[in-house]
Amino acid sequence: MDRYLVKRPKLDSEVPSSNVEVSTQHEVTDVPLPPQSAPSSSNSQVSISENMCSFDIGSHINNISKMSDHTKYSIFTNHWKPKKDFKFPTSSHVKRGREEQRKANIGHFEKYPWLVFSEAKQGLFCKFCAVLCHQKLVGGQ
Repeated sequence: MDRYLVKRPKLDSEVPSSNVEVSTQHEVTDVPLPPQSAPSSSNSQVSISENMCSFDIGSHINNISKMSDHTKYSIFTNHWKPKKDFKFPTSSHVKRGREEQRKANIGHFEKYPWLVFSEAKQGLFCKFCAVLCHQKLVGGQ
């Protein structure tokens, strides 16, 4: 292991100064949360954006190249996760001449850990493809 790591000597500027005051007090403020209610058709867009996590992959999909490495890492590790009772959207597919309704379920995320659902885009994404792809192919499949 020592072959790969090179020890650097500490510079005087890296040593913490004893003249610096550090405050250990933190101010906590209460922020009132909006009341939970069933969304109506007129405010469904507002409801989605109020509940949306800052690490919803769909809200970042158009700005991937401008994202910091910290944000990308946070999307990998702390992405938005639907609750167990979440109602996933359905899609229609023709299979063997019959139209079938398909939708994701919580089991898909346990079986495929790379799969994430975006509440903002109402769709599924491969989190690695979406964040690491350098071309504008993400979200068009």
